[in-house]
Amino acid sequence: MDERRAGIIASLAVLGIAALVATLLLLRSYEAAIALYIIGFAVALSLIEPFAGLIIYLAYVYIRPHEFIPALHGARLMLIVGGATFASMVVRRALRRQRLGLFESPQDRFMWWFFAAILVSHLSQLDFENAFRSGYEFLSRLIFYFLVSKLISSEKKLRVFTGVFVVLTIVLAVQGIVQNYTGIGIGGQTLKDERIQSLAEFGNPNALAMALLVALPFLFFDLINSRRMATRVCLIAGLSVILFALYLTNSRGAMVGLGGMATVLFIRNVGWPKGVALGAAVFALIVLLGPSRMTTISPTEPSAYGRIQAWKTGFELLKSHPFFGVGAQAWGGAKYASAVAHNSFVHCAAELGLFGLPAWVMLIFVSVKNMNFVSRRVSVTVPKTVNLFGEKVFFACLGWVVPMLFISKTYSALLYILIGLAVATTKIFVEKSEEEYVVLEKRDWLYGALITIAGLVVFKLFVIIIGV
Repeated sequence: MDERRAGIIASLAVLGIAALVATLLLLRSYEAAIALYIIGFAVALSLIEPFAGLIIYLAYVYIRPHEFIPALHGARLMLIVGGATFASMVVRRALRRQRLGLFESPQDRFMWWFFAAILVSHLSQLDFENAFRSGYEFLSRLIFYFLVSKLISSEKKLRVFTGVFVVLTIVLAVQGIVQNYTGIGIGGQTLKDERIQSLAEFGNPNALAMALLVALPFLFFDLINSRRMATRVCLIAGLSVILFALYLTNSRGAMVGLGGMATVLFIRNVGWPKGVALGAAVFALIVLLGPSRMTTISPTEPSAYGRIQAWKTGFELLKSHPFFGVGAQAWGGAKYASAVAHNSFVHCAAELGLFGLPAWVMLIFVSVKNMNFVSRRVSVTVPKTVNLFGEKVFFACLGWVVPMLFISKTYSALLYILIGLAVATTKIFVEKSEEEYVVLEKRDWLYGALITIAGLVVFKLFVIIIGV
């Protein structure tokens, strides 16, 4: 109680000082005062309740107010709110004498390995400036991951976070639909080749399509498990809006991802033969009724051919720097100015080499594997709602993994949100279960190595066969 009271007093003091300064600024600059009010409120709320800070941070990632509100231009909202929330989490755990647990889960350790790979990719070339720059830029993803995985400590918080996550995705979908009919989005973004897009993290049609796709499982599984008519109507409305916006992105990768998710869903429910057949039918419908670009899928089609050429470039970069890569975010820059891979796996291999690629693969593999386990493991002490969350996150991860083969999003915040959700869901499941579980088995290392090698071989063979 004393700790909470102290936190409230400290936060009110911060608000009071911010209000005083903002009032003084108001006499000189209206925009500066508004920016300070907004930032001060977010920081104070983050200090009072770290989980509230996490929700605000999530909203900033999706809405990006500092990119279209003049008063917030130049304000480092993401760093300020994320840093304040993380600091509040650290202080609260210290006061309660709880472990911070930054190396607690397998994904925690893989995240640190991946972060080290980002730094080493430049340090191995004695490029200290770009090592600092790329490390600093990924730091927001690292903080975001730890906030999601550590602050979502109960089923209630998991429900709140995923609910806000879905609502924010619907907001992206609505602004995309508005953009399609008016030519300009709510944040001022315009169409790209008649395709909708959003800002920053989702600042191109394919990236926006990924964001829309990963939200679908949360709505879909709630719909089939809901018994209230009013709830079903709202869920159907949300699904309809997202699916229509997904159509407007005209993203072939996302459509393939949608078909892949449907195929896995069928296989899990009716078995392999029928599941594959039903999946093939879904793919046929997507090609026939889907966006116009679905009918132009071909290795010789200019866009697809260009991507295969980029894969070839990726393997050439990997060959030139096999151990630590050419440097995080170096591909597409001044030194390596060619088109990026449009494939997150190849992109990661080229930039981080054989040191960083396994860490990235293991992050995804362990998360998908554990969500598959949680969704299918029935325990008398674990509520079925936890299994349902495992199912949602499992399919959301699939919704990211398939399109990532067609877009370079190795460092995407969306990926680390999903990995953080997988860690949080696994932890809640294990705490509620009376059984002992090993979340990282020895054979997982073998599977991760096989996936890494198979991915390199398959993409290399594809480049050779196409004859780029």
